[in-house]
Amino acid sequence: MLELGWGLCGKMGINWECFKHMFMKPFTKLYPKEKVITYPKTRGRIKFDSSKCIGAKECVKNCPAYAIKYIGKGKLEFDMGKCIFCGLCVDMCPTGAISFEGKFDYASNKKEKLVVKS
Repeated sequence: MLELGWGLCGKMGINWECFKHMFMKPFTKLYPKEKVITYPKTRGRIKFDSSKCIGAKECVKNCPAYAIKYIGKGKLEFDMGKCIFCGLCVDMCPTGAISFEGKFDYASNKKEKLVVKS
């Protein structure tokens, strides 16, 4: 069978690896029909606790994508359309007011829906 498969692939100009994987179970999930398991350290949507915010603005200063707007003490806007999920805002917040949620499956055809207001 191996020799027959390799010979057939060679004559048809098909890569053996591609041919072999046509008959194997897929490695990926059929998302969104099958839910993907997220892990505790998954970088998803931003979670902001306004009661912990002291207005240090370290998150705004260190965001390379300029995705965070400071409105006032305890009030921030996160533009998830601009966010590159680098985690600097989470790391730099001195009080731990910013963290990541495991939720990653959000999308919109309107930019306004990607802005998380606190």
